[in-house]
Amino acid sequence: MTGVRSKWGLCNMSDLALLGGTPVHSGNWPRWPVASEEGIRAVEEVLRSTQWSRGNGVEVRSFENRFAEHAGAAYGLAVSSGTAALEVAVRSLNLTRGAEVILSPFTFMASATSILMARCVPIFVDVDPETYNINPSRIEAAITDRTEAIMAVHFGGLPCDMAAILEIGRRYGLRVIEDCSHAHGGSWNGMTLGTIGDVGAFSLGAAKNLTGGEGGVVITNQEKIYWNCVDYHDLWSGSIRERLGIFRYLSWNYRLSEMQGALLNANLDLLEDQASHRSINGHFLTTVLENMAGTTPLRHDPYVTRNAYHIFTFRYHSDDFDGLPRSAFAEALKAEGVPVSTGYERDCRKQPFFLDPAVDLQKVWPRDGAVDVDYRAMTCPKSEWLCEEETIWIGQAVLLAERSEVAKIGEAIDKIFTNRRELLEVAAPL
Repeated sequence: MTGVRSKWGLCNMSDLALLGGTPVHSGNWPRWPVASEEGIRAVEEVLRSTQWSRGNGVEVRSFENRFAEHAGAAYGLAVSSGTAALEVAVRSLNLTRGAEVILSPFTFMASATSILMARCVPIFVDVDPETYNINPSRIEAAITDRTEAIMAVHFGGLPCDMAAILEIGRRYGLRVIEDCSHAHGGSWNGMTLGTIGDVGAFSLGAAKNLTGGEGGVVITNQEKIYWNCVDYHDLWSGSIRERLGIFRYLSWNYRLSEMQGALLNANLDLLEDQASHRSINGHFLTTVLENMAGTTPLRHDPYVTRNAYHIFTFRYHSDDFDGLPRSAFAEALKAEGVPVSTGYERDCRKQPFFLDPAVDLQKVWPRDGAVDVDYRAMTCPKSEWLCEEETIWIGQAVLLAERSEVAKIGEAIDKIFTNRRELLEVAAPL
């Protein structure tokens, strides 16, 4: 046999693409974002109109109303980013300065920093390792007399156990915020994610299931919360309240532009078909992985009426692959043409920002005096294990492919499993 040189060294030819074989999938997966002709025309019309700011424009307000209607919410407000949406959502509840907000550590940093920006304190509670969402059974132990809210992060688009979270909130008088950054098109017991708690926040970033390149949107069924969001997202100039003759100087500029509003209106027309396609392929891939050794898809409880599948996430079991490191498994999958990642290198609680409060955290700590929460002692072993050893991510665009292409993901995993010992020999010294 001839040899082939790769990042793994000089090896004999193998069935594995990583070691010189033919990839299972050699074509292109669907590109994201989608630049539709309708979206291009809509943006062009705004550019020619020279009405680029939302001031007297119509596109952003139209998108807000249409997005809220699509979700089944009474009110919607577009903002400049998903991070801004989270901050505005937290601020809209008028929580006490220094109040504690409970959330999962298995999330993007903005979930926690938005709480700090609203002058509140994030408190991390471990996840259910079978769903990657916050474990409701651990929430009560974290509640103190300073707790005022729970942030439910629908990670990857899989709905949290909202019945349990809402019940805890009711008993303790806590507000519930939904972080729906991954959740466009997802539903819980038939209700659109973001409409179940007090307020929901979505990201509209370039990789998200609904995108304007950048942006965010907040939805709620409570009028007071909506007007609080309006106050916190905008300076007086061009604001909704200015047009009503009401002036309140409470914030800075988190407005969305008319070009983004036009693009989002066009993309919103595509959301339902795309969400349905992802859901169908996501369920199909789940069934494939359920019947394979070494991989476990996330648990879908009966309340999950639609997983938004912003990320298709599954659990990798190294022991079933004879100890093959997750990093080697992921590299082998990529070589077979499957675009995967191992996700977060560390969970949110283990970011240096929280582990070394003397350096950064004390600069933004909302309570008077020194930082009075020891994040180093706030262990979340399940979340840490997912980051360090177990989780594999596949981006949402892959699920927009034809089923025959999605099926090749299972073929690639089976190929790696069959040749695991050969791969292990090469990976062991690394």
